[in-house]
Amino acid sequence: SIPDFGVTTNIGATHLEFFGTLENVLKEEATLGHYADVFLMNADDELLKSFSTEKKVIQFGEAGLDYKFEFPNPQEVKVNHNLLANTRITGRHNFINLAVAFVLAKLLDSEKIENYIDAAKSFQPTANRSQWVEWNGVETFLDAYNANPSSMQASVSGFMEKIGDSEQVVLVLGDMNELGKDAAKFHIETGKFLTQYPKSKKVFIGKWADNYAEGLGLDCFCFGSVQEASNDLKNLSQQVKFALIKGSRSLQLETILDI
Repeated sequence: SIPDFGVTTNIGATHLEFFGTLENVLKEEATLGHYADVFLMNADDELLKSFSTEKKVIQFGEAGLDYKFEFPNPQEVKVNHNLLANTRITGRHNFINLAVAFVLAKLLDSEKIENYIDAAKSFQPTANRSQWVEWNGVETFLDAYNANPSSMQASVSGFMEKIGDSEQVVLVLGDMNELGKDAAKFHIETGKFLTQYPKSKKVFIGKWADNYAEGLGLDCFCFGSVQEASNDLKNLSQQVKFALIKGSRSLQLETILDI
């Protein structure tokens, strides 16, 4: 059956091993826009701007014509005149997802706005997805469900916006899988991205750890697996107050919490 609503939040550097280019990712992820009766589209995404469909389109985002998103502070998003607050989620990308869920709920039933605002306030991430957990007394942002260059930068940016770059912080980054022939380049570029946070400690885990380090060009730790890193991670947990842990599912980075 044809869906009533379809949403494509963004076109990121994901599954490139299979799709090859971002343009092909766009073709695949935006296919929904040709079938759903109403297509919700992120007006801030450069690639989605080029997408067209004969179906009804509702635009959201900072440039959204139908639902304008504003970010008063790191813990709130404003959707037109409705303010959604949450102290349990981190990163603008997660607040965008929260706002899109609110828009969908409003489109389905516009009579329960206050219920949706309350639900947004009480939402708490689970299952290794952008969770705040404790690791040996360290406040830890665990995002170990999946990773690609877009989500990695978004997670690190959101974490640093909330915590700040300091010697009391450790970033533990694992491989980003399914990136195809340019995998090394993407890891090097992500390492370069991290140079804007010079104070925090960096730990890279997986087969692309050395590529992260090459891009970073600063002191860091590189390991092939969580098991190899266990002793150093245990020592680091005694030196910091905050940690970010993110990588692709195959590395099982959540097992760091047991170290």
